[in-house]
Amino acid sequence: MALEAIVTALACLSASPNSSESSHHSMIMKNSVEPMALDSCPGSTLGALALRIQFMTDELQSLRTELNELQQLIDEYKRRAQEAPLGTRILQPSSPLILNTVPDKTPKNCFGQSHGQVRIRIGHNKEPFFVSCDQKIRYGNGEGGWLVVAYRFDGSEEFNRDWQNYKAGFGVLNGEFFIGLDKLHRLTNGEEQELLVVMRNKNREERFAIYDHFSIGSEAEKYLLYVLGAYSGDAGDSLRYHAGKKFTTYDQDNDDNGQNCARTHAGAWWYGRECFESNLFGTFQTKYGAEIDYFKGILWKTFLPGPKGSLAYVRMLIRPRKKP
Repeated sequence: MALEAIVTALACLSASPNSSESSHHSMIMKNSVEPMALDSCPGSTLGALALRIQFMTDELQSLRTELNELQQLIDEYKRRAQEAPLGTRILQPSSPLILNTVPDKTPKNCFGQSHGQVRIRIGHNKEPFFVSCDQKIRYGNGEGGWLVVAYRFDGSEEFNRDWQNYKAGFGVLNGEFFIGLDKLHRLTNGEEQELLVVMRNKNREERFAIYDHFSIGSEAEKYLLYVLGAYSGDAGDSLRYHAGKKFTTYDQDNDDNGQNCARTHAGAWWYGRECFESNLFGTFQTKYGAEIDYFKGILWKTFLPGPKGSLAYVRMLIRPRKKP
């Protein structure tokens, strides 16, 4: 999957040689709504690709070291077996041992499953966990199979949390929640995924955005958003600026801004040098009370630009790009 991400990024760069992160305008710097350049390839793609390659290089070197150590153990085992007295030599089976195992029927995604809570297992050696499946949404090709990774609708869950909370996830599946960056990394690297964002403003007007490929890095890579595919929908492409950005919380500053954007905007996100053009983990606007100001709400520049206000409903969902 890492190779797939690199190929995607290289294709993106070759297709959009003139794209530049500097073409994006910060929501912090401007209060007016400007048409957003729907670049399919941000300038930050090159930086994200370089980070990914460096990480893979380090991982490869670590694997080589482990393989060398394993080979040394195998050689030592063979030497001792040959030197042992004939009657005590370890028998080496001529054919592999076949174990009688029961096939694991636990699903690995939401395709073909019921609507609601479903127990899935990403890999045969991974612990299963429960997720929220949505088979009713008809955005995209209408085949269902969506897995909810974030849900906000009543402000009952605090999203201005620290790194460990975002790593592990928080909330409950039948309420507001975030699935956790570790699970999101494993989900988006185990299979190629597409992303759907559904949002509503306080007047209940609903918009959506679909990205046909979505993947984030590991914790060692600060969960950077390293793959963001082609956009479609009616909400506008306000996530594009965040491609290639690392995740930042109030206690771990990984953005390129002089200050911690998570502290400035009261919520964690994939912030960049000019902080953001979307922030779905900002402060929820309660039904009664003063309208949130200073770009601290749940915002999407091409739908709700700020500095005042906050979206009243947000869901982030993923599903495999290829139906089983």
